[in-house]
Amino acid sequence: MKFLRSFLEVVFPPVCAACGVPGREPFCELCKEALEPAPPFVIPGADRAGALWLHGGPAALAVQHLKFHDHPELGRPLGEAMQVVLPEFGPIDLAVPVPCSPGRLRDRGYNQARELLRGLGLPVKVRALSRTKEVPPQVGLDRAGRLENLVGAIGLGPEAQALAGRRVLLVDDVITTGATAQAAAAALRAGGAGAVLVLALTRAE
Repeated sequence: MKFLRSFLEVVFPPVCAACGVPGREPFCELCKEALEPAPPFVIPGADRAGALWLHGGPAALAVQHLKFHDHPELGRPLGEAMQVVLPEFGPIDLAVPVPCSPGRLRDRGYNQARELLRGLGLPVKVRALSRTKEVPPQVGLDRAGRLENLVGAIGLGPEAQALAGRRVLLVDDVITTGATAQAAAAALRAGGAGAVLVLALTRAE
């Protein structure tokens, strides 16, 4: 696997996730200097929550490229960058991505949260949670509106049996109001998770 990655890096050199300049990943030195660490925050129903960077500048561009511009390959290096905050969460038994709706997964071809998990180096249960209904666009809605949208939208999936008594890390690309993370955390609790920890790449304020 290491040989394959080295070969691919020769054929397809790593690029900055924000500006696209070839070189070190996930960010070039110039973009790296513009990153701002995210302060702690609280997600109701979660034992701990955190994000690596504030959602702005290069971090926001990286999310846009990963999520909307068909660059799932950015998930691994961005996920590897997220490893730096894992010690703050204590022991983690398994990680779960925030699920995409079937429609968005079909249109995009991948779940960006799942792609981030490829770089975190944790046991993953991709189907522990599932989207049980399509959710209208959340852009522009406040927390109350987003929560109303999400009622009944996230439930347990076919791998939910793995949650019982475990310390579960819920992973997403961006946390804005926290409504989606709160709904997913509630589903994990319903599945018997012993602790729910929430980690995002960025936090939008």
